[in-house]
Amino acid sequence: MSKEQFRSNGKLMLTGEYLVLNGAKALSLPTKFGQSLHIEQSTKCEKLEWTSLDVNNQVWFSATYNFDDFSILKSSCSETGRRLARILKAARNLNSRFLNNVSSGCNARSILEFERNWGLGSSSTLLNNIAQWAQVNPFELHFNISNGSGYDIANASIDSPILYSLSRPEPTVQQVHFAPDFAENLFFIHLNKKQISSIEVANFQSDYNTDQTQQATKKVDQITNEILSTKSLAEFERLLLDHEEILESVIQSKPVGESTFPDYNSGICKSLGAWGGDFILVTSKTPDDLQYFKDKGFKTVIPYQQMIL
Repeated sequence: MSKEQFRSNGKLMLTGEYLVLNGAKALSLPTKFGQSLHIEQSTKCEKLEWTSLDVNNQVWFSATYNFDDFSILKSSCSETGRRLARILKAARNLNSRFLNNVSSGCNARSILEFERNWGLGSSSTLLNNIAQWAQVNPFELHFNISNGSGYDIANASIDSPILYSLSRPEPTVQQVHFAPDFAENLFFIHLNKKQISSIEVANFQSDYNTDQTQQATKKVDQITNEILSTKSLAEFERLLLDHEEILESVIQSKPVGESTFPDYNSGICKSLGAWGGDFILVTSKTPDDLQYFKDKGFKTVIPYQQMIL
């Protein structure tokens, strides 16, 4: 009985959020947390039996699909079932041999290594795993079904920080060295809610001002380059605050440091990815300073070295 296994990294975007859709260079970091996909042939039936497990090894989604057209025979969640079917169909459109003319059933188990609401890339890691399984280009698969920039797809298969630029026919991905000397002063804090990236992307694409975003893109690119070479925590904090100010003028939304944590005085806060949810980056002189966030109900606090590959 044949078995296959695939795995993809999660991601966090440090710079370039929103503006990456306008051509800005995004500095993005792969996380130690990801998602795996385990494939095993089955003799029980000639169907695709899919099971998704969360970080606690509990089933949160299951479905059964026909092989011929990936029609849903059974699904524990209709929306998730349709979304998965769309990915599988798109994969076959790119590789007509994918799960075609099979003579036995197939069991697929997708296992998350992080909480589902963390926003580290439950969708992108799944898509990248399926692309590996189907032997198709993950970027092609992504752009066939998503309006996102695709940076998360790049992080899924690269075990180092990257600079990502949206270009055609394929994005530009450059591996870079980013291992700050002040990593012990950096922490990721979850805001206890998840942003829907596709909605944020659609809103930005419909509202942004071209002239303004072009100028902002140039400034953010410069900040990203400076961040890669900075050796000082104080300089790093200044650059992140400059980045927040630029994005505030573009998307007309208050930075998280102003809107949610205005009285945090031991460092700075920066949104990561879509503003208003998922993780933020916080700087702190000592771990004791982070009690401020825990007292406000934000209990998920992860040191940089424990999060980033």
